Amino acid sequence: MTVAQVVREAAGIVDPTDQDALVGDLERWFEDDDDPVEAVPDLDRRIAGALDELDPEDDHPGMSVAAAVAIYLATRPRHEPRDRDAVIRQAIRLAYGNDVPAGVAGWAGLQ
Repeated sequence: MTVAQVVREAAGIVDPTDQDALVGDLERWFEDDDDPVEAVPDLDRRIAGALDELDPEDDHPGMSVAAAVAIYLATRPRHEPRDRDAVIRQAIRLAYGNDVPAGVAGWAGLQ
């Protein structure tokens, strides 16, 4: 699976109705990235760089969640949850542990 495919899938999970323009911007940022995710040792840094450019104020939790989901999907968990909410919860847990930012927690309904 390529970086573009992982980010596209993550965007679809986070914004299934394609209503969030910034999540769409994140997807477009990586649309030509054909590197296999297994070959990218710093995928989290690559995605963080895109977030820094697209959301420099870090005030768009949907993008943060999409980034977390992309990184989660890139790990290809053995027993990947099948429903959207479970994937989002697992991705947030992987990305933030017990220190989930308030905006992300609110966006995901974890408060």
